[in-house]
Amino acid sequence: MVEEAIKKIGLPVRCHICKERGFIKPQTNLGGWYRARLFRSKWTWYCPKDYPGDIDEKIRSRYATPVKQEDEMATVEEQLYKLLD
Repeated sequence: MVEEAIKKIGLPVRCHICKERGFIKPQTNLGGWYRARLFRSKWTWYCPKDYPGDIDEKIRSRYATPVKQEDEMATVEEQLYKLLD
């Protein structure tokens, strides 16, 4: 019964910025709404007019995988060899 209601009406969501409410139907393009999962705990929803388009890039750049130390050591070795030549 609940599944049928969600399929017909949609899941209620609220925009993180402007607090506008909307309904998202499953297995669709979400009607322009966008969701981001921050810090593994909670989904944050954005309406079409308030969606910050570069939010994924900001998150990826802020929490990028650190550079391996082996790569840094290789560059240090190369610099030392250049000094010897």
